[in-house]
Amino acid sequence: MNWSRYRLDCSSISLLIVSRRNYVTHARNPAALVRRKIANEPQLAATLRARNPSFRVRSVQLERLSVQQQLELVASTDVMLGMHGAGLTHAIFLPDKSGLVEMVPSKLAAGNRHFHALARWRRIEYERWVGQSADDDSSQTNYTTHVPTDVIDKLVKRVASRICPHTTRL
Repeated sequence: MNWSRYRLDCSSISLLIVSRRNYVTHARNPAALVRRKIANEPQLAATLRARNPSFRVRSVQLERLSVQQQLELVASTDVMLGMHGAGLTHAIFLPDKSGLVEMVPSKLAAGNRHFHALARWRRIEYERWVGQSADDDSSQTNYTTHVPTDVIDKLVKRVASRICPHTTRL
């Protein structure tokens, strides 16, 4: 794929949900527990698809792809959505007219603004949702956050309307 040739198509916004699942990330994590997962990810994806029929919504575990596949996927994404974590650093490779929606569990809300800084540096659109403590499941086995689908849908639409300001269907 020639990344510099990607063109935004406002009639078919590409929305990528960065999915997090348990897997062995490195030797210091032999239990394979990944934190900051979306508790209601299937519901979130279904809501985004239903309320935005012109969007191409994909939920992808980036670690299951080769580096080349990851870069090609992100370079053809208009809006990236995900929980705060290393996967969102892929926003560096988003096209010029694109956006990032970061979801942050309540425990990380204070001070973690580096994805906002990355978006500002890249000059891409950015929105952030911060959970309340009631959204977090702090159990040692789940590490999940329930996200409000209505609120996330509004943030995604806000970003999409800024990258496609002349589209009335958003």
